[in-house]
Amino acid sequence: MPRKFPNSREDKAATPSASAQLSAKFQQALSLQLQGKLAHAQFIYEKILKTQPRHFNALNLLGVIAAQTNDPRKAVQWFEKAIAVDPKSRKEFTWAIEPGDLKKKK
Repeated sequence: MPRKFPNSREDKAATPSASAQLSAKFQQALSLQLQGKLAHAQFIYEKILKTQPRHFNALNLLGVIAAQTNDPRKAVQWFEKAIAVDPKSRKEFTWAIEPGDLKKKK
């Protein structure tokens, strides 16, 4: 019987890559958010950020959750972090970061 060596091609094929695991976690969080399970989704997004702090979609969707739960200041903070990761996305967040916007509510 052939001997298996750690980190062999077979071992890598048997375990999902870190990227695949992260993608699966993100999809799970997004699904939970769409089901209205915001606290659980938030927990997973924050867990994603511990391993990949510049994950644009996790940052953005944490902002959406904050807005959904009536925490506009926190929403703006998350959106600003997302913009810092991808400055070109700023136009998508104009409603949340410009005068007379979400930031000024509450």
